[in-house]
Amino acid sequence: MNPPAAGPNFPEDLAAAKGRAFIELCVGKMVKIELIDGRDLYGILQCTDRGQNILLNDTLEVWRDEIEDRRGIGTTLVRKGRFKKMSLLYD
Repeated sequence: MNPPAAGPNFPEDLAAAKGRAFIELCVGKMVKIELIDGRDLYGILQCTDRGQNILLNDTLEVWRDEIEDRRGIGTTLVRKGRFKKMSLLYD
């Protein structure tokens, strides 16, 4: 399983990335957003804004307690304060 290519030193850049640099590396890639209410969102990171909101495309919503209970919810805006963590997913 190889990480998606995003420049000559993508894996090394990702390991060192923090804050804004990490977000910039994730744009256009599949990410997992852990929400504070027990849901996980999987989608392609489209953009963020100054208010720290996140926009995902092709989003899949999954409840952590009920993995089989999932649904596609399309384009999704995740507001600041509603998520705990964002992780980059590999192909």
